[in-house]
Amino acid sequence: MFLLQQLGQYKSFTHLVFSEALENCTFLNAFGEWLGSLPDLRYLSLVETAGLAMDQIEHFFKGLAKSKTLEFLDVSGLELGPEGALYLSHAVNQLQIKKLHARDNNFQARGITLLLRCSSLLSLNISNNNVHPGRWIKIFPTASTNLQKLIMHGNRYTENGFHAFVRYIFKTGLLHLDISHTALSVEQIIYFCSQMAHFPSLRILKMHNCNLHDNCMTAFAGMLRKNYRLEDVNITQNPFKIDGTLKMIWALQKNYTLLKLHMDSIDGYMLRNDDDDNNNALRLNPLRNETINAHLLRLLCTNQDLMLARRCWHPKRHHCYPPQSQGRILVFLQCFMKMSPLPLDLQYYILSFWMGHDLL
Repeated sequence: MFLLQQLGQYKSFTHLVFSEALENCTFLNAFGEWLGSLPDLRYLSLVETAGLAMDQIEHFFKGLAKSKTLEFLDVSGLELGPEGALYLSHAVNQLQIKKLHARDNNFQARGITLLLRCSSLLSLNISNNNVHPGRWIKIFPTASTNLQKLIMHGNRYTENGFHAFVRYIFKTGLLHLDISHTALSVEQIIYFCSQMAHFPSLRILKMHNCNLHDNCMTAFAGMLRKNYRLEDVNITQNPFKIDGTLKMIWALQKNYTLLKLHMDSIDGYMLRNDDDDNNNALRLNPLRNETINAHLLRLLCTNQDLMLARRCWHPKRHHCYPPQSQGRILVFLQCFMKMSPLPLDLQYYILSFWMGHDLL
């Protein structure tokens, strides 16, 4: 209560953040009323706080809903449960909030259904809310299609549930989709990629730690070759290896829009974005104890970073790279082929970049 008395002396707050600050709070009702009365409050974060009584949560959101200016609300880690989601959804609808973070609340299917129906939301984070895999198919048919940014980490889906999720995406105008930390099956990844290849609005896709194996990367690479809207892709901490990386190189031969590509190291080497002088040196000089495979991948991947849109890449501009670098790539490609055969079309697409035209 002392905290509220001190804060109550001021009315000019625009941003307020409380983390682990109100555990077992007994004045939550009055706190909500005070927050709702602030004339300039636009950003409120009340996170990682356990032990809040449900009757107080209800009155807190009723008081907060009186705000006239609130635009962003973060209530992650409050363990609100399905009932708390009901009170939260009422407040969101009344406030017409645009951005909501509500991860780690154990909302389950009922709570997620209520939040996805809030039509004012443009950005929503509902990660890790303990939704049963079989319930997603009933959640998405009633969801708002106004979302532009959706973050959904840590979910599990049945095949039908995941198909319902992808169908829902196509009803929206999403610009940013983050499904990181989701253990997708091979079939789900292939289906997702086949559909997203033709999704017209998405600019940012994050699939960090999504179980992308080498045998999934053909579908993922095919999506990148066909999608002309994606600008930022994150596929870090996925288990694909050399084969998957080469498929990504193949994909980028036909992608002209990607600005950022986040990938992990290959055999200990990072996809690097250095200045031109360093890149020229890297292309020409093997590192100590570097294998042929690692050298080839590093050469290709370093060059591929330069191929990202608005940088130094276009097949017609292959002359930007030193001729001796092109020759060395061809030599190592031949060596690599003898050690680990590549699909013929992948050989052609790698070669086509260095020769400056499409061989197919």
